[in-house]
Amino acid sequence: MYKTTLKSRILALLVMMMTTLGVFAQTWETVRESEDYIYGEGWGKTVDEAERQALGSLISKIASSVTNESHRTLKATNSNGQLDEESQFTNTINTYSQATLTNTKQKVLKNKPNDVHVVRWIKVSEIEKIFEARKRKAIDMVETALRAEKKGKVDDVLRNFYWALTLLKSLQYPNEVTYTDEDGKTHVLTNWCKEKIDETFGDLKAIVDSRDENDVKLAITYKDKPVNSVDYRYWDGQDWSAIYSAKDGWGLVELAPEYDSSQLQLKYEYEYDGEAKIDKEVEDVLKAVKGTPMPESNVKIPM
Repeated sequence: MYKTTLKSRILALLVMMMTTLGVFAQTWETVRESEDYIYGEGWGKTVDEAERQALGSLISKIASSVTNESHRTLKATNSNGQLDEESQFTNTINTYSQATLTNTKQKVLKNKPNDVHVVRWIKVSEIEKIFEARKRKAIDMVETALRAEKKGKVDDVLRNFYWALTLLKSLQYPNEVTYTDEDGKTHVLTNWCKEKIDETFGDLKAIVDSRDENDVKLAITYKDKPVNSVDYRYWDGQDWSAIYSAKDGWGLVELAPEYDSSQLQLKYEYEYDGEAKIDKEVEDVLKAVKGTPMPESNVKIPM
């Protein structure tokens, strides 16, 4: 009785394993022949090499699919003033790396020495979730900037609004993302982020408090109160400085000995591309998306 039961269980287990393997093997065939999936293939000498190639192929096809489906792509102006929308949008799609494309499937079809074949695919219906996750991150940054605004932390305000703006520009429909503020007013977020950045620059005021030879002490206010924190560069007479930080309303400038201008040139930091290394997604998007000029970040202060 016991032996019969054991044999039955083993047989059932083998059938289940064969069925599972059959279903999994069939999955790739289904993917390849179905319009419900987008897939990429990669070949290489190692699994890692083939995986990277398969991911690159998949991302390229996603970019093509999204561009064809939407008929709207991110606008970018090249040096000749002509729009190069498709290539720019493809660049933004390429920022969806291994970390952000978590809703994909992968299978190693061949794994022989120096001969590896990998396939990777995603459901067409899942593509929208890729953009949704980035949209959510952008909105989180906007909310972080608004909290920092109340504390006078201008460095956090500028960084988060600018990073949010850049992430939004990498979406499929950037101008359709809205945000309702605490007063109940709804804003197109791409426009509002730019407006809030300009508004922040307008609320910053810097004057020379004192000067001891080449050392200049600055008094910096935000909304007529000593700024909590803000970062800036300055022209020292020879070159732009490294980033300096003003804290509790005070900043410092160290001029070159031959500096004889009657004005001090200050440039408030807002891109923070060096700090973007803490978030690979933000770093990749900052590199791929055409930057947004902020003329209001440049100020001249009477000496």
